[in-house]
Amino acid sequence: MNNDSNTISKLITNKLETTDINTRSLASKVDNNKLINLVLASKEAARNAYAPYSNYQVGAAILLADDEVIKGWNVEYQESTSTICAESAALARLSPNQRDEVIAISVFARNLPKPCGYCRQRLVEFVNDLLVIVADDEGKLELYSARALLPDKRRNKG
Repeated sequence: MNNDSNTISKLITNKLETTDINTRSLASKVDNNKLINLVLASKEAARNAYAPYSNYQVGAAILLADDEVIKGWNVEYQESTSTICAESAALARLSPNQRDEVIAISVFARNLPKPCGYCRQRLVEFVNDLLVIVADDEGKLELYSARALLPDKRRNKG
């Protein structure tokens, strides 16, 4: 294991000791090495970000049940409402039959990013619940369940 992997492993282990039971349950279904690789994949994805206005590069990586990893990154436009978040970019790359296969997502940027409200809604609506890892370039890492990030999910009427 390289230095990044060792650091991420320690951070995940420490966070699992203090996180809520639902998040621990989601994390327990995934091998620690897969979580480490997922964080590293989101870090790698951030390098592809197009962020000429904010210079805030965000990468996301989604882990599927068959161990496939789907990456996405933010794409910024001058009109900020047109910006595509990394999480949404990764979700958009999933085929409809993969939505039940999503296990976890990792989001990487500077300053410990958390998915925005739109992405939180998309995550819980598209996947319902999954492990959400946020990590930054300063060695910080947090674990959440998607439901914890959006406890009062909007429900379709009808």
